[in-house]
Amino acid sequence: MKTSVYAAYDVGGVLLYVGASMNVKHRLWQHSSKSAWGRDVAKVLTKKFSTRQRAFAVETRAIQILKPKHNISVHQGADRKYPIPTEAQVQNIVKHWHSKMKRASVVEVAQDMMGAPVPSHWVRDLVIKATGSAKRGQP
Repeated sequence: MKTSVYAAYDVGGVLLYVGASMNVKHRLWQHSSKSAWGRDVAKVLTKKFSTRQRAFAVETRAIQILKPKHNISVHQGADRKYPIPTEAQVQNIVKHWHSKMKRASVVEVAQDMMGAPVPSHWVRDLVIKATGSAKRGQP
């Protein structure tokens, strides 16, 4: 699955944020509607990678080196280490994934279970690893 790394700049050329996404346009829309800085974006540079892992590695390194103004992970460690779930937690997350629950709600359930913030791609990747597919609605 191709994933892009993007760098968002303001009109003065200040690097506001570095991120990775399979849908950069949608992710930038989320930033513009949910982040105070999202409407300040004047220019975006992107680069596609053939794997999510490679994109995350590049994103992490870019955050560490460039220190974008609004990447929280710069201050909290951008090493992309998330909690390791137990088998029971995996099965519970998979069960919720295949329910009629909205994806954002499944992420919230996973965060509650793990006791730590986890992004939606972590949940999706966990489901793929456990079942071989991210198709929703199938047990």
